[in-house]
Amino acid sequence: MELIPYRGLPHPKVTMHIDYKISGESIRFEWFIDGEIQDISWESGNHKQGRYVNGLWNHTCMELFLSPHASSEEYLEFNFSPSGNYAVFAFEKYRTPSVQTEIRNFPSPRINTAATNKQLNMKVEINKMSVLDLYPSAEEGCKWGVTSILNDVKEIKSYWALSHPGNKPDFHLKKSFNLWTQWK
Repeated sequence: MELIPYRGLPHPKVTMHIDYKISGESIRFEWFIDGEIQDISWESGNHKQGRYVNGLWNHTCMELFLSPHASSEEYLEFNFSPSGNYAVFAFEKYRTPSVQTEIRNFPSPRINTAATNKQLNMKVEINKMSVLDLYPSAEEGCKWGVTSILNDVKEIKSYWALSHPGNKPDFHLKKSFNLWTQWK
């Protein structure tokens, strides 16, 4: 599935697509960025892997938004850095944090990043049971927003998603949660 940059904003000369698989105890998403990746700035594994870090969206990061079912207003936001750092946030409705906004006790996802001259590949694996502990109804089906923020070497951000339904980049819009999955 292709991710597209937000229209009208500058972005690196790359293409991006994702693949996903939900099976057994895991949820796996993989981002493939092809092209002029030397124009993208990202944190490598300089930090302790799997560390919870707030503010990852200020740098190159991949994101997932999960709504436990089609009619739900609540959702989770996952941020993943190529360095292996991550963050998880809970929202009651559009941009309204839940009582426990940061979910620091969420098990560390497995993040593997590999790069060549022309491709950056980032694979993220989340424990499915940890999601079901928060949202048991997600097993019946859930909606995902799959996104990315790329910082170029001049620190200019570009915003990538399966769709951009708003009049500005806004990954929290439920209209952009357009990947439906069932886990059963």
